[in-house]
Amino acid sequence: MRFINRGVVVVIILFCFSFCVSQNEFETRFPVPMDSVYYSTKIGSQEKDTIKSDIHIVFIEALPNTIQLIKVYFNNQVSTIDKVDENNFMASFFKFVPKPDLILNSDSKLEYGNEAPVITKPKFILSPNDAVLEYKMKNKTYFFKIINLKERQ
Repeated sequence: MRFINRGVVVVIILFCFSFCVSQNEFETRFPVPMDSVYYSTKIGSQEKDTIKSDIHIVFIEALPNTIQLIKVYFNNQVSTIDKVDENNFMASFFKFVPKPDLILNSDSKLEYGNEAPVITKPKFILSPNDAVLEYKMKNKTYFFKIINLKERQ
C-alpha cells in the first residue's frame, strides 16, 4: 500500500513539472514570412537621461486578420505593438536613467530618506539581442523568439 501511495505522489509531481515546462515554449516558425526584424536606439535629451529603443518588424506580405500581434519582450521590458502600415509594425521601449540623490554617510540614521531600487523579474530570460513576440492566432496565444536582432540607425 505504501508503494502505491509513493507512486501516485511521484506521478503527480512529474505531471506538475511537465506542465510548468510547457508553459513558455517558443514557436519555431512564424506563420507569415518576415522580411526583416531590427531595432534602433536613440539617446534622448541633452541630459542623456532617456534611451528609446524601437523594434521594427517588417513582413513580406500583409498580416492576415487571423493573426494579432500583442506584445514584444526585449531587454527586460514589455511593449505593445503599433501598426505602421500593412507590412510594418513597431514597438517602442523607454529606459530612464535616474540620477538618484543619495545621502551617503557613516551615520546610517542620516541615510534614512534613500529609496531601495525596484527590481522586477522578467517573464523571459533573454540575451541582449534577443526578443520574444507574443501573438494570437485563432484565440490562442503563441510566443515566437527572435534571435540575433541587428541594430540599425
